[in-house]
Amino acid sequence: MRFLSRFTFGFKRIHVRRVGICIFVQKKIRASAHRNIAEGESLLLLLMFCILRSVTSSNSLRNIFRSPSDKVCKFLVAARTDLGSWTRQRQNMADFSTSTDKTEAVTNADRLADIIANAQDVRKRIDDQCASVGRDPSSVTLIPVSKTKPAEDIQALYDAGYRHFGENYFQELVDKAATLPKDIHWHFIGHLQSSKSAPLIRLVPNLAVVETVDSIKLATKLNNGCVISERAALDIYIQVDTSGEDTKSGILPAELSGLITQILAECPRLRIRGLMTIGAPGDMTCFDRLVESAVDAQALLSPAAGDPATPPLQLSMGMSSDFEEAVTRGSTSVRVGSTIFGARNYAK
Repeated sequence: MRFLSRFTFGFKRIHVRRVGICIFVQKKIRASAHRNIAEGESLLLLLMFCILRSVTSSNSLRNIFRSPSDKVCKFLVAARTDLGSWTRQRQNMADFSTSTDKTEAVTNADRLADIIANAQDVRKRIDDQCASVGRDPSSVTLIPVSKTKPAEDIQALYDAGYRHFGENYFQELVDKAATLPKDIHWHFIGHLQSSKSAPLIRLVPNLAVVETVDSIKLATKLNNGCVISERAALDIYIQVDTSGEDTKSGILPAELSGLITQILAECPRLRIRGLMTIGAPGDMTCFDRLVESAVDAQALLSPAAGDPATPPLQLSMGMSSDFEEAVTRGSTSVRVGSTIFGARNYAK
């Protein structure tokens, strides 16, 4: 390739018309053949010559290069043919790439439009369910849950007017919160390791509520995280296990009063604002158990706040498969994921 480099350098110093270029390249080709330069380098040289468009037909190639051997001429003819084919392929690839980019842009726009339409449909179903049981639709907050979905999906809903969003995973919430608008109200709704409590508060200043507090250990870590980050207060929901399943997190209803008492005494920067449950699929009595637990919890919180008009506890219950029934039974916050965003991709 040193020969090719010398050719390029030499060519840059030559400012002649096509005839001069042809003579220059012809000399170089003859010199390369004389020095037994590899045919691959000669072909590269010929391709460069063709790219310069110094010639336009096979006949002119033969007229210009009168070599004792036909090999050089054959190289030139083949090179010109290959160049034409290559140029057409490149153009076809460029056209295909442009077409593909346009198609992908349209497809992505359609996907985001579908997400907005899905959220609007869920909101309408919530409102209709509220109307059917005589509830004020504004008493129920829709929390779109974008687990495993890109930040642009949330941005699309944000642009459509939504402000409350839920995330299950620590790192995913941290990453999304860093790039999305700062007036989003983030709900952390997954299992939170106590060691991640302080970093979560520090890295997500607009964290609105942690809905999965189920131990005094986690509550203490969150309280300490507020102190470290100089955050005055953090809203929390206590997660209650209303199904008794081993796979579900949360404290049992019978343990709720004791945890509330401990948090009130030991965690002054935490505000207990609600209860949360997941419940067993198809078992709507789990929602009833959370409502019953809220009655007892409210009785403990009102005197502690020194005001009988303490805001009623929020009830976070109901997901994609059962949010309408949850609304009927008193939910004030429904967490809806796949019905809005589509099936989740756990392969990432």
